[in-house]
Amino acid sequence: MGLFNLFRREKTDTGAGNAEYSLEGGFTNLPDILSYGDCRNIYKYWALGKRVAKALPNFALSAQRTIIFEDMPEECIKLFQETEKDLQIHRLLKEVLTNIRIFGISGICVVSNEDDLSKKLTYSSTVDKTIAFNIVDPLNLTGSQIGIDPTKLNYQKVSSIKVNGQDVDLSRAYIGFNDHLFYLDYVPSNFNFGSISIYQNMISLIYDWNRCVTALERISTKAGSILVRNRDGGVLNSISAEAARKTLEAIRNMRNDGIASINNSDSVELFNLAGVGEVDAIIERLNNCIMMALSDTPSAILLDERLAKGFGDGTEDMKAILMAVEDYRESQIRPIYNFLDKYLLYLTFTPKTLQKLKEDYSEFKSMSLPELREAIFNSFSFEWGNLYPESEATKTDNMARKLDNLLKLRDLGANLEDIEAIINADPGLYNENITLDAPLEDSMEGEDETSSISQPSKAPSPSSDEE
Repeated sequence: MGLFNLFRREKTDTGAGNAEYSLEGGFTNLPDILSYGDCRNIYKYWALGKRVAKALPNFALSAQRTIIFEDMPEECIKLFQETEKDLQIHRLLKEVLTNIRIFGISGICVVSNEDDLSKKLTYSSTVDKTIAFNIVDPLNLTGSQIGIDPTKLNYQKVSSIKVNGQDVDLSRAYIGFNDHLFYLDYVPSNFNFGSISIYQNMISLIYDWNRCVTALERISTKAGSILVRNRDGGVLNSISAEAARKTLEAIRNMRNDGIASINNSDSVELFNLAGVGEVDAIIERLNNCIMMALSDTPSAILLDERLAKGFGDGTEDMKAILMAVEDYRESQIRPIYNFLDKYLLYLTFTPKTLQKLKEDYSEFKSMSLPELREAIFNSFSFEWGNLYPESEATKTDNMARKLDNLLKLRDLGANLEDIEAIINADPGLYNENITLDAPLEDSMEGEDETSSISQPSKAPSPSSDEE
């Protein structure tokens, strides 16, 4: 059975044997390569299964991206964001990225009503149609082909796509891979020559981690158990057996203020606990090993560790995390956005929407609808959201430093128009454009000098003439 039934809780240890369980439980027969069912059950039943698969995508998508339509009205951004929200693109991204990590391969298929999936979906064909983005996992993609001939252009790329046996045009589906693709390496969880699951290189660690949890369960059971020592050395008879049963029943029914009566020769004891610290230390070491196997996810994200340790404030640790997340964004998330954004632009800027923009904005009146559409599409771009936003105190301090530098430029003789351009070009300073005038003291000094020059000298007093 492999790992298919590895984490089903009905297969529990009775305490009579070791923590390896029996072959019926599937714990000892670990496969070399995980199957589709193995990956699904690790995600569902292993305690860290969801966290390993979802921690990095959730963190990478925790900051909303910034939509840009260069030299276009703000309304274009609002319209695009409304389309994203209506189609639940954020949720879609999280799910497909999680599937890619679980199975090693997954994708998105663009479908519409009254449409043939084998035909390319163009701008004109999306008008007046209902469009949906559906997630497809390896089971749905069975029959798709990935190039395995290194002499062909489609080597290690998807060359044909089938969804539930139906041919799909390559432009209408995105297929993502979790890891490096090996030459002629057939992956059972993909049903194809794809990439391995995120769980593949930690099979033995999962096994050992589960054994330690089983050990903790045994210790916790032992901690809550009571041992009754019966010192009656006689032959067991019905009377002594009934007395022992009543004693055990009385102890079982006790609460904090309960009272139980036992024989003078009997005693009630608790088990001596030992090994808790050792098992806990082993689990901590295993967590570190899992972190090394899971090379793309920083430990602070997976295990919720504090960034600030010792005398540090966590800034340097956060920089290392952001570097890892930035690589994941560029390698995994950006290609999906590049695929989705084309269709999101189609669905946002329909002919009706373009006509309304022409009526509302005078700069568009001379443009035809196709020209306006192309201009809007070409102006589109996006930037990643900031995963580590600055505090208000830090923003204020940075702004003060920038303004001090500008004051030094002014003292060196820089033109006010140049300084004004620098201020307005920096989005971190002010939200609105700033117009700089000559400082008040400079104008006052100029007025004083002018008045002193143009003021006529006083006529000599008569008394001075007489003298």
